Amino acid sequence: MKKKIISSSLFALASLSASIYKGAYQFGTEIVYRERFYNEGLDERFQSLKIKNNRGLIMQGYLLEEENADRTLLVLHSFDQSSKDMIVYLPLFRSLFHNVNILFVDMVAHGNSDGYIRGFGYRDVIDLMYWNRYLLQRYGDDHSIIMYGKGQGANTILNAASLNKLRNVALILSEGAYDSVYHYLSYKFSKNIRTMNLIAPVIRRAILNETKMDIKKMDTSKWINNNNIPTIYIHSKNDKDVPFEMVFKLYNNNRSTKLLFPLKQEYLYELQGIDNEYLGFIEEFFEEV
Repeated sequence: MKKKIISSSLFALASLSASIYKGAYQFGTEIVYRERFYNEGLDERFQSLKIKNNRGLIMQGYLLEEENADRTLLVLHSFDQSSKDMIVYLPLFRSLFHNVNILFVDMVAHGNSDGYIRGFGYRDVIDLMYWNRYLLQRYGDDHSIIMYGKGQGANTILNAASLNKLRNVALILSEGAYDSVYHYLSYKFSKNIRTMNLIAPVIRRAILNETKMDIKKMDTSKWINNNNIPTIYIHSKNDKDVPFEMVFKLYNNNRSTKLLFPLKQEYLYELQGIDNEYLGFIEEFFEEV
C-alpha cells in the first residue's frame, strides 16, 4: 500500500513545481491539527453539557430544551468551526421543526471539546454515537432524533448512518458534505476542481507520514449506499468550501429515501424570510417520511 502512495506522490512531484509540492505537503502536515481553543461557549439560554468519549476526551455540547419536546435536533458544525458558528441557524431550526430540543455539539479538536487531531468526519463517528446514546439515556429509548450537519459535520452523520451506528434518527439534513476527504482537502488547498487530483497524492502522503491516517480510505460516497435513514442533501451552487459537484456522488449512491435540495444562496439559513415556499419542501419531506 505504501509503495502505491509513494509512487503516486512521485508522479505528483514530477508534475508540480517544487514550490507547489512543498506547499501541499506542508498543508497536509498542518491541517490535521486544531488551530485554536475557544474561551467562551454559547449564551445563557443553553445548558452546557460535557461527556467523555471512548478515548477519555471531554466533548462539549450546548442544549436548548423545549418543554414537552418529543424530539431533539442534534447539530454538527463544519471543519475548523464550532457551535458558535452554527448559532445563526437557530431561527431557521425553530421555524422548520416545532417542539424540539436543540443540541449543538463541538466535535473533537474543535470549539471547546478536547483533542488536537482532527477526525475529518471519520474518527468522529464514535463520538457521535456517544451523543446519540446520551440523548436516549436522557429522554428515553423512544425519543426521536433529527440530525443536521454542515460540511465535516454532515460527513460524520452520513458515515455513522452508513455503518448503522445511529439509533432513533428519523431524518438527516446534510448541508455541504464532501464526497471524500481525499478530494475535499486537495480542493481546499488548490481551490480548483480540475487540479485537485494532482495535489491529492501529496497531501495524502503528508498526512499518512504525520498521523498514519490514510485519507484515501475516507470515502463517504462509497459507504453511503448502506444508509437507511431518510436524508436531505442540501448544497449551494456557490459553496466556497466544498464544490457543488461533490453532492451528486453522495445523492446518487444513497439508497434511503432522499431529497436533493440545491441552493442559490451560500447557506441554508439565508433562505429564511426570502423563500419560505422553497423551504417548505423540507417540511413536506419530513412529514412524508
